[in-house]
Amino acid sequence: MKFQSEKKNKEDNQCFKWSIVRALNLVKIHPERITKQLEEQTETLNFDGIAFPVCWKGIDKFEKQNPKNSVNVLGYEEKNIQPLRISKMTEREREVNLLLLEDKHYVLINDLSRLLTNQMTNHTEKKIFCLRCLNSFTKKEVLDRHREYCGKHDFVRITMPEKGSTLELKNHKHSMRVPIAVYADFECMTKPIQRKLVYRTISNARTLRLLLFYCLRREKTGTGFVYKTI
Repeated sequence: MKFQSEKKNKEDNQCFKWSIVRALNLVKIHPERITKQLEEQTETLNFDGIAFPVCWKGIDKFEKQNPKNSVNVLGYEEKNIQPLRISKMTEREREVNLLLLEDKHYVLINDLSRLLTNQMTNHTEKKIFCLRCLNSFTKKEVLDRHREYCGKHDFVRITMPEKGSTLELKNHKHSMRVPIAVYADFECMTKPIQRKLVYRTISNARTLRLLLFYCLRREKTGTGFVYKTI
C-alpha cells in the first residue's frame, strides 16, 4: 500500500508514519490516500525526533514514545518473506505489522494470514502465525504454548532443504581429530500384533522406538590414521 497525497499525488518519504496511522484507522475505500482526516489522526501519536525514512532505532524510539503500540517488520527479498524486526513489546494494546520492500519502502500488512499462507500453500483457510519463526498454527492456544519456547531464541525463518538435496562435508582438514567418535540415531519400527477376542481376531501394530549407535576408535597405522568400529 503506497500512500499518496490527494493534493500532490506523489510518494512520501514518511511511508512508515502513514502506514502506522492507517493501521490504527482502517478504511475500506482508498486506504492508500493521505487525506486531511488521516493527517489529523497523526496528532494522536508521538513522532517527535524520528527521522524519515525510519531506521530500526527510529522504530525503537516510536515504541518508547507510544507505549500502547508495538511494531513488527517483515522483509521481502527474492520472493521470500522473512522477519527483520520483531518487537519485544508483546503485551501492548495495539500491534502493527509492516512489510519492508527492497526499495526501503514500508507498506502496511492488512491481513498477515493471507500474506504468509500464500507463501506456503494454495489452501485458503485462515491461519495464525508466530512472527519470530513464521510457523503457522490453527489454534491460538497452540501458538501461545509455542511462543513460550520460541520467545527464548532469536527470530529467524526456518527453511528446509530442497527435496533430494544432501549435506556433505568437503573440508575434512577442518574436522576435529578425537580418539573416539560416537554416532547415535533414533529409529522406529512397527511390529505386527494380534489380539484374540471372543468373536474375532484384531490385527494391529505397535511402534517400537530404537536407539542405534556405534563407536569408532582412532588408531595409528603405517600410512596414517584409521577409525575402527569398537
